[in-house]
Amino acid sequence: MLKKIIYLFVIALLVINSMVSFAAEKASGIDVYENKFINVESSPLLSVISPDSRHVAYVAQSGDRQFVVVDGKEGKHYDGIGPNIVFSPDSRHIVYGAQAGNKQVAVVDGKEGNPYDVIGTNFVFSPDSKRLIYSARKGNKIFAVIDGQE
Repeated sequence: MLKKIIYLFVIALLVINSMVSFAAEKASGIDVYENKFINVESSPLLSVISPDSRHVAYVAQSGDRQFVVVDGKEGKHYDGIGPNIVFSPDSRHIVYGAQAGNKQVAVVDGKEGNPYDVIGTNFVFSPDSKRLIYSARKGNKIFAVIDGQE
């Protein structure tokens, strides 16, 4: 029980830190999430190896559409892919951000989450890989998304 409380506390601190950073940069007039989604043509290719070194994921492009390839399997094509691809600590799950029109979604194991105006780029799995948290914005509201729930 104490372990769960500590995990939730650490996750909450990470989310609060992201939100405070967002608020500080927003107050300075900088749009924190502006241009966060990469263009493979002008950026180095993003690639990630899982913690157990058994899986590899990278961003690829076809025309003006981008997608993530995980272990050779091509994912859905999007308008843009976020700057982070994150494997869970046990290497069984993968998450990344994607731009779909004027909305952004977190893609977890190939499945899209709810669309938001903006999603944060810091995806954090719990140490046991069972939980995922990230920040999101809808309109003027900023909140944490934990396991797909606002």
